[in-house]
Amino acid sequence: DDDEDDDGLAIPTAAAYSSSTTAASASAAASRTPHNPRRISSDRGNGMLSPSARVKVKVPSVPTLSVRSIGGKLYPDLRHCFIKRLLGHAKEIRRVHYQKQGFDPTIKAIVVLSLYRHPVRSADVCRNLNGIGSELLSVLKDAVAAEGSTPFVPARGKFSAVAPAALVAMSECVDANPDDCLCTMEDLIHRVNSLLDARANAAMTRDSSYYLDKNTMDPGWTQIKKLCSSNQHAGIEQLLKERRRKGRSASGVVFELTDKGREMARTLKKMLEAGPVEHGPLRQLAATEVSEVYKHVTMSVDFREGGGGRHSL
Repeated sequence: DDDEDDDGLAIPTAAAYSSSTTAASASAAASRTPHNPRRISSDRGNGMLSPSARVKVKVPSVPTLSVRSIGGKLYPDLRHCFIKRLLGHAKEIRRVHYQKQGFDPTIKAIVVLSLYRHPVRSADVCRNLNGIGSELLSVLKDAVAAEGSTPFVPARGKFSAVAPAALVAMSECVDANPDDCLCTMEDLIHRVNSLLDARANAAMTRDSSYYLDKNTMDPGWTQIKKLCSSNQHAGIEQLLKERRRKGRSASGVVFELTDKGREMARTLKKMLEAGPVEHGPLRQLAATEVSEVYKHVTMSVDFREGGGGRHSL
């Protein structure tokens, strides 16, 4: 029997609890709904999203239920475990000439995972995250094997990576000086280090001249630099602006939050206040909203399905 029901418990999607849509209407709605929203009513045939596909609507909240009472295996959130291993990997390959080309993709993967708002409970899930290349999958799987049953989780109020710590540090700097939206490089590094868990080994401990050297390949500083530019493939918008103000500090470098950066900083603060994520199903719908074209579609799933390592829905 190849059934692995107890290996990958999956809670029904939020939309599955909608009492207003029956299974029959779901099938009818699904048949009327194009599979690819990018091809809906495109006047010029250029693949652009239609207005209805861009609009997002909230899905009904999942009723409160005890996952543990249902049974099945529950899995920990591995984001911080992956980030810690990727950080170590970046420090290793930057010293090997023929592996240096892998440094930048590794840092990008750290930024993507550290800003991702939902639990990641297996290395295979990272295949679906834009910005994390398949060449890093073996690194992530090694991290799971090395951590065992108790994966690394930072202390409450602390981060495991520089990228999210930098955004919150910038927000705190602006809150402390409402009349000044700029934060010097030196002050930012100090604030970031105070928000990092020491066990993550992610702190930036050198002076500013070291990080400003164009030949420096520092994982922490490179994360900050990536926040200063957008990456459409990875779904990362520009969250910081880097400016030059020679009179402000020895480095003459200051940073400013963009509007998107302020939104992300608020989200990260809420995540810090919420504390560590509890164990949960291997696969679970993380989104709380869907495209408007799918608002009448209901998907009902047996809560004990979900697959496991070899099977997926």
